[in-house]
Amino acid sequence: MSGVNVNWFEIPVRDVEKAAAFYGKVLNCSFKELEGPAGPMQAFLNGDDMVGCLAQGDHVKPGGQGISIYLNASGDIDGCLSRAEANGGKVAMPKTSIGEYGEIAQIVDPDGNAVGLHTM
Repeated sequence: MSGVNVNWFEIPVRDVEKAAAFYGKVLNCSFKELEGPAGPMQAFLNGDDMVGCLAQGDHVKPGGQGISIYLNASGDIDGCLSRAEANGGKVAMPKTSIGEYGEIAQIVDPDGNAVGLHTM
């Protein structure tokens, strides 16, 4: 049996520039601008690798009804939660211990997407 890796993720948004500013501030991360098959995208970078994106277009619908993803909070969930609220997001679930697997929390971004945060 082989393991499963996340190859790509997309967070649907109404305005990729605003969403990139929000996530850039919350996670202290950078993006690469892309033109996707159906509209503009901002790709999350891990070094030089693109690992997922913020997607805008008629094919995407922002909101809290999609799949759950957990983004790396890099050991600073409290800081991420604070920055999320300071930049137009909401805390949906406060920092919660998951024992030996670290801590998680959930935020709602300005587009209404529920997004998890995880750190060891």
